[in-house]
Amino acid sequence: MKKIILAALMLIVLLLMASCTPKEKHVCTFSPEIECSDDAFYHKCECGETSEHIHEWEETVVKKATCDADGESKRECKTCGATETAVIEKYTEHKLKGYIQIKPQCESEGKERIYCEYCNYSEVKTIPPTGHTLVTRQEVAPTCIKTGRKEYQECVNCDYHTASEVIPTVDHEYENGKCISCSAPEPRDYMKFVYYYFTGNIGVEFSKPCPTELVIPKYTYNRELVTSLVPLENFKNVEKIVFENKELETLFARTFKGCTNLREIELPNAVELGERCFQDCDSLVSIKLPDSVQTLGEYCFLECDKLKTIEFSKNLKTIKASAFDRCYELETIILPDGLETLGNSVFSGCTGLVKVVIPESITEMGSSVFSGCTSLIDVQLPAYMRVVPSSTFSDCTSLEQVTLPITSHHLEDGVFRGCTSLKNVTLGKDTLTIGAYSFENCSSLEKLSLPKRVHTIGDNAFVNCTNLKEIVFEGTISEWENISIGKGVFDNTSLTKIICSDGTVNL
Repeated sequence: MKKIILAALMLIVLLLMASCTPKEKHVCTFSPEIECSDDAFYHKCECGETSEHIHEWEETVVKKATCDADGESKRECKTCGATETAVIEKYTEHKLKGYIQIKPQCESEGKERIYCEYCNYSEVKTIPPTGHTLVTRQEVAPTCIKTGRKEYQECVNCDYHTASEVIPTVDHEYENGKCISCSAPEPRDYMKFVYYYFTGNIGVEFSKPCPTELVIPKYTYNRELVTSLVPLENFKNVEKIVFENKELETLFARTFKGCTNLREIELPNAVELGERCFQDCDSLVSIKLPDSVQTLGEYCFLECDKLKTIEFSKNLKTIKASAFDRCYELETIILPDGLETLGNSVFSGCTGLVKVVIPESITEMGSSVFSGCTSLIDVQLPAYMRVVPSSTFSDCTSLEQVTLPITSHHLEDGVFRGCTSLKNVTLGKDTLTIGAYSFENCSSLEKLSLPKRVHTIGDNAFVNCTNLKEIVFEGTISEWENISIGKGVFDNTSLTKIICSDGTVNL
């Protein structure tokens, strides 16, 4: 029974739930029309609700205010488009600015333009002169080469100055031959200055008689720089020379030629020593060339009979022809690295020369460079030397042995002509030609090895080599027979055959 009652109650509850529908919630729908207030705008719903928004104003100036009239501004809401206008009140006073049109000077007025930022008002004002700003310049004492002046005043802003009285120069004060203040030389009867107007150079010229110790001044009597020396050719009494101007760039041709008693000289930093510069300076024993020297001219030290030692410039590039020809007392020559050119007969006739070292830097060598060096026994040639020039060692009668560079290709005419003591010669393996008379009169030469690449032997190449008994040719008999052999090559020798790699050739 209880179960029936409970089921009936549940059915009643379900029927009640099915028949009850809840009320739906209202959703506002706002009208697109806009209504505005002072600070906001809004939309309305049919239910009476509103949607309010704050204006987003964007303001512009329609007309600027000036000092004479009001202006106007306008603002517009960027969202709803509502607009408002407002008055911009005119300015009660000018806002002035200015700039300088003309700067005032010590004695002249300036101009300044004044203008208002708000209106068209402007005017030009006068700026009075600034007046001079004077400083006192102290008195300057005169020297022997420059005038002085009295005390005066000058303006720091312009060229105005009070009167300035010039004080004349004072006399030179000489001590030891020159002024103690300016170093100008003391006037001498034997010395004058030469002006070369076309070049702008100033030279010093000496006349005889002059002192045995000669000072070449740096300045003229008026303290102008001396730039050259007029040659002292045949000034036989001069024993010592000193240059005050170490920057003298050139010593001209024959500058000291024939100064037979010159024993000591301090050279300037010259770049070149000219032709015959020291020729016949018979008393000169030694000399040091400044590192500025790059060129020695032709016959520069020709027949300097007593010259024993020379210290070369580290920057020497060129020694021209016969520069040391017949310097009989020279014993050892070590030429500097960097030397590029040796001219013809540079050391020809240097009969006291024993040793020579030629640097690797040599690119050009003339003929007869050591011709007639009768005491020469030690020669060091550069490793790279394609041509041994003609008569290089002719009549070097003490030379016993020579090793030619491995790279040498050509022996020109007469290279060892008259080398009567020569016993051993090592030719470069790439030797191609042996010039005419190359070994003429080499009477001590007994044996010689010829490289297989030799293709030419010139006329009389071995003539009068009276003790030459053996020549070994590194090539074959066939290769020997293809060599171009000149006339009289083996005349007056002891040679009867040529030894080749595959047999002998009878002569």
